[in-house]
Amino acid sequence: MPTPTPTTLSGVHHLGDQTLSDWEVPKPEGTEYTTTFSLTAVPASADLILDVFNTDHNNPVLVNGNSVGILCINTIEGWKQCTIKIPGSALRVGSNTLTIQSKSRGGNYDDFMIRNIWVTPSSDAQPTTPTPTALSSVHHLGDQTLSDWEVPKSEGTEYTTTFSLTAVPASADLILDVFNTDHNNPVLVNGNSIGILCISTIKSWKQCTIKIPGSALRVGSNTLTIQSESRGGNYDDFIIRNIWVTPSSDAQPTTPTPTTECGTFWVGVQELWFDEHPESIIGKLQTFDFDNDGSEDRIVYTFEPEEVAEDLFLVRTIEFNKTDSELFEGKIVLKFENKGDKPIEYSHIEEIPKSFAESVDDLVFSIPPDEIIDPDPKVMWKGLRVGLGSMLAIFIADDYDDDLDSLTLYEWYAFILDGAVTECNKRSGTSRDYCLLLLAEEFKAAEPTYVCHEIENEDLKNLCLGRVTGDKKYCEKIKNEDLRKLCLGQEEEDEEEVTTTPSTAPTITIPPGVHHLGDQNFTDWEVQSPEGTEYTIPFSLATVPASADLTLNVFQTNYNNPVLVNGQGVGFLCIHTSESWVKCTISIPGSALQIGSNTLTIRAWRRGSNYDDFMIKP
Repeated sequence: MPTPTPTTLSGVHHLGDQTLSDWEVPKPEGTEYTTTFSLTAVPASADLILDVFNTDHNNPVLVNGNSVGILCINTIEGWKQCTIKIPGSALRVGSNTLTIQSKSRGGNYDDFMIRNIWVTPSSDAQPTTPTPTALSSVHHLGDQTLSDWEVPKSEGTEYTTTFSLTAVPASADLILDVFNTDHNNPVLVNGNSIGILCISTIKSWKQCTIKIPGSALRVGSNTLTIQSESRGGNYDDFIIRNIWVTPSSDAQPTTPTPTTECGTFWVGVQELWFDEHPESIIGKLQTFDFDNDGSEDRIVYTFEPEEVAEDLFLVRTIEFNKTDSELFEGKIVLKFENKGDKPIEYSHIEEIPKSFAESVDDLVFSIPPDEIIDPDPKVMWKGLRVGLGSMLAIFIADDYDDDLDSLTLYEWYAFILDGAVTECNKRSGTSRDYCLLLLAEEFKAAEPTYVCHEIENEDLKNLCLGRVTGDKKYCEKIKNEDLRKLCLGQEEEDEEEVTTTPSTAPTITIPPGVHHLGDQNFTDWEVQSPEGTEYTIPFSLATVPASADLTLNVFQTNYNNPVLVNGQGVGFLCIHTSESWVKCTISIPGSALQIGSNTLTIRAWRRGSNYDDFMIKP
């Protein structure tokens, strides 16, 4: 890899318009900083890397007078490393000029500091010219004619072009210039949503980079679609130009690794049930590892399309994206697609789960609802207009006004499962059981044994537990031969019979006594006042089994209350919303256990500022 060539920045620079006595450089040197760097060859792209301190605004970065992006937002008074991609089209052989500007809002410039600036060719970049897509002119999308624009008349509300790949990278960058983008305008590759255009509310060009996951790409021809979003029947008017797609700097050609797809196990289950009863499938889980570090950067759960009006289909998607703090922030996307032969007007009511937001005041809507039916939250859009053959998307996000709104991956899995289990419970009988079984398999990484215990059919419950925990003792309990073989991994009917000795899973119980967890007093409860929001006890094991069963009784559990062993999440308490006692069993995988002393922790889950109140006893 080429040796990075640092720019001539040897100190700390304060940009802005205020003197801040407690800063490393109290007095600003101005609202713009310029330096130069030199290149002997032009790479496909380069990385601008620097440290930023207290950046609150969208502060522009320019190379040779061309916008290449904005400084990373870092609203705390601490240093944060920031990387900005510089396309090769903005670079030249010899001397190049780098400019960083402080953004003004209402006459007040952003005050921030920068240090340690250097520019280096991206890790896999060789001197080359990126291959652009077949976009040779400027395109105006929207529904208005604007006489002072470069292209006054809009060509429609959707633009489609194609690009070709000889190999599929782990990820690619879509780079284009945008002008006057006000709405959340969707971008799709091969029909899959990959994000929205950057917002640029001023009438000037801004370069925009959108990451395309490798799972959305394919060898050969690919289709790129950019859509204008409609709000209340009015489409966003904007212009695009200079579109091209290039493999991300760290991406190597690879075959995309499918996420939780139906492998050998599900082929067998499908033959038994899903092929004839597709109503058991309610959605699909996808995870994305953009930086190839072995951990999820984005989680998407897409529910099956629902026809909400004649020829109008709604697809709900729950998306979570990793933040710089390694937590996840989420959003709900409602996509309405018109598959008919005429425009459709539709009024929609959406009830947002309280596990996502406690109140409508905690939410941000890309299209504000026309009516707040219930601040709990339940909202309504009136007269949504979806054009012929087009799509309307509504984004709902938490406003993230405190760190508590960003959750761990495990907690977001719990949120998705909560909604998905609710959908399964709309079904009945075997259809419901298979729906829960599929969910448990898809979310196996979260070890959702509580979902398995929701299954009524004993064979399917044991199949689920065998798959999730890996403990074959559950497989031996299955009476149906085909399901037992699936659980044991015996795919061929003539396979030699395997004799196993059912394992004896130890049972873990809590000491005598009734414990109330939560944050409220209930005068008619056996224990009126809560002892806190967490209950912890030790237990000891002489050996580590393949799995163990935690058994206890629960009283009025409404939320997904986590259960941890040795600090590792192993599942949730059973949901039981009535004021009565019910027995609950949670399977603990052997990987969470250890010889000697172990710790069991049960926590009351919080939604907004309210903890779940419940009682537990042996």
